[in-house]
Amino acid sequence: MIQLPVRTLRSDAAGVAGYAGAAAWTRHADLQRSLHCLEQALARDPNRVDLMFQRACTLQSLGCDDRTQSAYLGILERDPTHLGSLVNLGRHFASHRKHDAARIVFTHALAHHPQNADCHLHLGLIHYEAKEFAQARQCLDTALRLAPDHQLANVAISFVLQEAGDFEGAAAHRRRGLRNRSILPLPYYGTDAPVPVIKLSSAGTGNVPLQRLLDDRTFQTWIVVPEFYDSAQPLPPHHLVINAIGDADAAPVALEAARTLLAFTTAPVVNAPAAVAKTGRCANWERLGQIPGVVTPRACTLAREDLAAHDIESILASRGLEFPILLRSPGYHTGEHFVQVDTRQALTAELAALPGNELIAMQFLDLREADGKVRKYRVMIVDGKLYPLHAAISRHWKVHYFSADMAESDAHRREDAQFLQDMGSVLGQPAVQALHRIAEHLGLDYAGIDFSLNTAGEVVVFEANATMIVPVPDPDPRWDYRRAAVERIDSAMREMLLRRATQPAPSPAAPRTAEWATAPHAALSGNALNFSAGPGALPEDVLRQAQEAIFALPETGLSVLGMSHRSAWFEGLLEEAHRNARELLAVPPSHRIVFLQGGSSLQFSMIPMNFAPVGGPNPAYIQSGYWSAKAFEEANFARKLHEAWNGAGDGYRSLPATGDLTFDPAAPYLHYVSNETVEGLQFKRAPHAGVALIADMSSDLFSRPVDFREHAMVYAHAQKNLGPAGVTMCVIQEDLLEGAPDGLPPMLDYRTHVRCGSNYNTPPVFGIYVLTLVTRWLRDRVGGIEQIERRNESKAQRLYATLDRLGELVQLHARQPFRSAMNASFRFREQRLDEHFLNEAGRAGFTGLEGHRSIGGIRVSLYNAVPEAAVTQLCEFITWFASRYG
Repeated sequence: MIQLPVRTLRSDAAGVAGYAGAAAWTRHADLQRSLHCLEQALARDPNRVDLMFQRACTLQSLGCDDRTQSAYLGILERDPTHLGSLVNLGRHFASHRKHDAARIVFTHALAHHPQNADCHLHLGLIHYEAKEFAQARQCLDTALRLAPDHQLANVAISFVLQEAGDFEGAAAHRRRGLRNRSILPLPYYGTDAPVPVIKLSSAGTGNVPLQRLLDDRTFQTWIVVPEFYDSAQPLPPHHLVINAIGDADAAPVALEAARTLLAFTTAPVVNAPAAVAKTGRCANWERLGQIPGVVTPRACTLAREDLAAHDIESILASRGLEFPILLRSPGYHTGEHFVQVDTRQALTAELAALPGNELIAMQFLDLREADGKVRKYRVMIVDGKLYPLHAAISRHWKVHYFSADMAESDAHRREDAQFLQDMGSVLGQPAVQALHRIAEHLGLDYAGIDFSLNTAGEVVVFEANATMIVPVPDPDPRWDYRRAAVERIDSAMREMLLRRATQPAPSPAAPRTAEWATAPHAALSGNALNFSAGPGALPEDVLRQAQEAIFALPETGLSVLGMSHRSAWFEGLLEEAHRNARELLAVPPSHRIVFLQGGSSLQFSMIPMNFAPVGGPNPAYIQSGYWSAKAFEEANFARKLHEAWNGAGDGYRSLPATGDLTFDPAAPYLHYVSNETVEGLQFKRAPHAGVALIADMSSDLFSRPVDFREHAMVYAHAQKNLGPAGVTMCVIQEDLLEGAPDGLPPMLDYRTHVRCGSNYNTPPVFGIYVLTLVTRWLRDRVGGIEQIERRNESKAQRLYATLDRLGELVQLHARQPFRSAMNASFRFREQRLDEHFLNEAGRAGFTGLEGHRSIGGIRVSLYNAVPEAAVTQLCEFITWFASRYG
């Protein structure tokens, strides 16, 4: 529900010096000085009720809760009918969840002021919170009879009507309450300059309860209702947009309107509407069920008439379902309107009690453990990190934290406490890794996951979205152990909101073009929209960890930039980097891994020095593009080379087949570049040469599986998919190393670095640290090399499909069979449009799209860290540009 702003009623009385001074100081937000002035005036004239009321309002603004209550009660002792004190005191009790006290105050107020619409509104809200919907309806009807256009009363009654299933009536009242009034300011009570934020809230259901996190002494919050927002009205000043619309099933229209609205701001966004829109229960079944270690109950949406059909068993079977099933009305949570249906005969009665014309049907899974109990866990996601919130244990399938058998069982609470203290020991590390992968797939800044474990230890996801609440434990001391977990989540969320709201504006700061701004699309960060060919984008989760480590590593408390390369910490890091790379890439024991300073250009010289004996047959090189030609040129200084194939005559638009290669069968090795970043060419399979095969995989290592049995050596500089520039990773077959000649300078001898475990001289400590973070991200968040390959192929297919549809307007550099999944180079057939496209793309927030200086045009790099949503948005932009200028 929308957090409704409540106006503070203040007296207009004035006339004494102390009161006038207080008003002036209030205008300057110096509430403490205002309070001092008021108390001085009251010392001179203690019977002034208007000054007493102004003092009570100031105390309330300062957050002095006990003094506020006493001040209003003191006024009411003198004047039991004082309307301002009654309304503000009742509102004070309601905001502190003291609903019984608030009910008493507003009932008393109505006894003296029966024609006051605000009093009826607030009493109606108290009834609504208590789920006393009939009484709430009566109060709100009275408020609207007294004030038919009352904005808040119209919005409030829409929720009551929605609970009763009157969706048309609810929509009518929302339109009346919000049309031309879609921006609602909340009061600010801070004494310092506020941090202005916009909170997007649906006019209907499906909003995330964030009230306690947006402290009104820090944040000046503007609620904006996207469904009724008029783009002709400017948005209020803001540093951050918080999307509080969290339920994709209940609020699809609001989410689509939010996507459109975000085109009119360049501020950072928490919980992008496009990401939230993918978290519906049916969408999650398809999307999250593909993650290794994750199970999602099959789900679909069915119309009420289909569920009532005589052949319901056939209808369910066509959707992959069978009795027993679970049915729920969209938009409801905490088990409300959520039932198990075991047979066709039971379905009729259950349908009659469920609201909505469409219902979500899910396959029932019996997840009782050996002791006959169901264990349901909730983990929250804040800024990419997981926080355990609670475990709920019950013998009933519908288990929630408030209805589980927890209060009665010390053993259950001990299990819950252990989960909060050490989630991994309860769930197992495979399950924790699966949760990380779910968080990565959701792409939300704030969300929750409700799940159980099956007998195989897999995560069975019931719900994964942004609507999860973080309930504050009851005062009962039995729940004291839960308080620290809640505070950790709240603190992380507050820190994220404040950091996002106060971070420097992203570059470029120029607003998007007006035409592009009107198109609905996801709001993504500048890092997400970075399509640079190198250095390329890094995962935002890795960037955040690296940012933290620059100041202080969690393990040592020291900056990573000042850590010794001989420290125990770095030795452990090197060991992990080697281990992670070997496991992710399935590097066999026959090959050694080494990390070196510098880039691939150094390897161009080192490779012939190490592996092409002087006086022996010439090594063979495939020249398929800019970088393989550079490798040939550089290596030719060290040894005389043989050109096995050269595609320059064709403008480097294709790749050779094995039969096209010509070289001496006794050649010490054949060198090739697996992915040509400049031209956008990629070998789908390694050339079969019959000699040692050496591959420069700088731009596609870790993007897809590699068969190392076919390769004597693979090398890659880091700045495409591995990390920052300055590190090169080499995987070298031991047999090849053993054949290297003696007498090489130690720094240029691969054997030196292998013997020293990548620590012969001072290695690039920070680069290797970030590279290790990337391997963790690939393993824990993505799910491994096969998973990232599928993601990369999906991105490439989407981009090429867009460009192919525009074939009359654009021309791809690479011929179709040889197109790269990492880089796509193209240009407009009208050359003047190239520069125009790049300028417009820059204005729209995209970076790194300039083609290489050797061929010009446009180049899109699709490295691992580039999100699928960014590619989708770029494709939308390309299509828009083509329709606008083509």
